[in-house]
Amino acid sequence: MKKMLALLLAVCMLLCVLSACAATPADPAVDNTPAETPASNGEETKAPEETPAAPAENTEPVTVTVALVGVNYDMPTGELTDVVAQKIKEATGITIEVVASCSDTEQYKTKLGALIAADDLPDLFWVPSNAEQILLNNAGLAYDATELVETNGQNLLADSRVASALQYSKDFLGNGKLYYIPFGGGECATPTWPIVAPMIRWDLYRDMGYPEVNSWDDYLQVLADMQAQFPTADNGKQAYGMGMFTDWGDWCLKLTGTWFGRQDVGYGMEMDCSDMLNLIPSYNNPDSGYLRTVRMYNKAYRMGILDPEFATVTYDQLCEKASSGQLYSLLAGWDRTLYKGESDEGFAAIPYIEDDKFIAGMPAPMGGYNYAINAHCEHPERVMDLLNYLASEEGANLLINGIQGVAWDYVDGVKQYLPGVEEKVMNGTMTNEEKLNTYGTGLYANISMVHANSKDPATGEYIKIENTEDYIAKQNASDEVLQDFMNHYGYKTPGEPWFSAKYHETNSSIANAIPTPPDEIVAINANIDNYRLANVYRLLLCEHEEEFDAALEEFINEMNNIGIQQAQEWYASQWTPIAEKVLNY
Repeated sequence: MKKMLALLLAVCMLLCVLSACAATPADPAVDNTPAETPASNGEETKAPEETPAAPAENTEPVTVTVALVGVNYDMPTGELTDVVAQKIKEATGITIEVVASCSDTEQYKTKLGALIAADDLPDLFWVPSNAEQILLNNAGLAYDATELVETNGQNLLADSRVASALQYSKDFLGNGKLYYIPFGGGECATPTWPIVAPMIRWDLYRDMGYPEVNSWDDYLQVLADMQAQFPTADNGKQAYGMGMFTDWGDWCLKLTGTWFGRQDVGYGMEMDCSDMLNLIPSYNNPDSGYLRTVRMYNKAYRMGILDPEFATVTYDQLCEKASSGQLYSLLAGWDRTLYKGESDEGFAAIPYIEDDKFIAGMPAPMGGYNYAINAHCEHPERVMDLLNYLASEEGANLLINGIQGVAWDYVDGVKQYLPGVEEKVMNGTMTNEEKLNTYGTGLYANISMVHANSKDPATGEYIKIENTEDYIAKQNASDEVLQDFMNHYGYKTPGEPWFSAKYHETNSSIANAIPTPPDEIVAINANIDNYRLANVYRLLLCEHEEEFDAALEEFINEMNNIGIQQAQEWYASQWTPIAEKVLNY
């Protein structure tokens, strides 16, 4: 008993420690991708070879309690009664009761720690990282589902991608046992639009005569000229070339770092997005994507094109500024629809600047989230029944596209949103109320068993309707900004410059497989994070380049004094051999 209590205490203490460390929020972006099925329109018909999910062998009523992260809206606690939850209950007999739900990882860790301390873990819960996973294994709090997936997880095993992810979980996370069920696995779809890239008010760029942008200095100068030519927004307030948000720590800086083909992976390291085996020092390297980003924002500040309120702006406030026309550039593709002016007004990306490339996809073949069944769950087989249903064609379509016959259906064999729904999805005007009570579209997409960008292995069609050729063709035709973007560059599709891109966001499965670092490295990493977050933004406020250079040198020296090189060496020594295994899995 004392040993169990000690392990529980250790879990809680670790969760508290990790909650104090910066973490990268889940990326809300999803690529649109052309399918290989012909587009058509007409009367509703059944899909020619659609294979509905086999009914669950056991549909006796039961309640499954869950703790979730990464949802698209603030999911309420208690019994779920939305239209998707009702369909799940009809198919499986399972009522889903949420005991904790967060879109913020750190908040979730705090809640999970409280549940563990109270010995009140739900039946199914997300486990944040490898460190927590190991402790839960040792504490006997996670159920070994090795045999259960064989008897009740036929749909999981039938999908080769999910089956591979399950084997990965056993090999890297469970020491030969299946403690963790991966969610969100599958191939990364071919991009039709960059996830992360410099987005510019294309209508104003067009009105300026499409000035050439061949360097990052060119990019800043275009924004400066745009601000000078169009000084006020639609609401009469001052407009700025660039904006930032700081309520997610320095995540905005890390995100922009991907413009330079690099992605932060922690421990003072960043990954070369063209080669996942190649890690590069970050916070103590002036040529890193991170510090190149810091220098660029400082130059924007000195040029007067960075919103002077940036240090206190939240992400929601940045979205409000963009929506009102107060910002002329944005960081990522998922924000391009924020500004809704006239039909020919809006944001589009500036393709490749210098030799830098941008994030074009997010491979997570081994899953983006790992969930565990409580070792003390009364009905673990029913929990697996739930997961098995979610991994079926029917379940995947339900979570990602919504209610068949209400939100979408097959039309002449092509999966399409129904009239009225399609417009709401395209324009981003579907409300959470409509998702909850009518359509269910995209409601649970972030917690699907398979990645929304994946193809169904049985049919070869993309699961997500927005990835189908039919939908993309309609979307492109209705978007005057994208049409002008394509005409200007001579592209056939908006994603053409990214079709052949070899730059991708890091495979999350690599980081998940990194073992727990020694205490000394954990302490160094915490000090790195604390110093960086307390000091990095003062670099942006330097009034002269000479002042910036001196402040940057001081910043780098202090990072070295903290011991960042020791943390970097340890992490690189772990990353390379694990990455080689995962990438060839």
